[in-house]
Amino acid sequence: MSERATYTPQEVAEMLGICERSVYEALKQRRIPHIRFGRRYVIPRGAFDAWMASVSVPSMLEYRA
Repeated sequence: MSERATYTPQEVAEMLGICERSVYEALKQRRIPHIRFGRRYVIPRGAFDAWMASVSVPSMLEYRA
């Protein structure tokens, strides 16, 4: 079976080392690339991985504020 094409907010929180609430807040503010299906957020792996490669450390610290 191949890898899934998306991450869940829970998986993103774990990868970033932050709480899920912070991830959901960043998603609502459109800081993390995502697709929304009704009330569900889906984070495409390719878009997230490219986003992670492009952000700098200072901009990542904004999420914790």
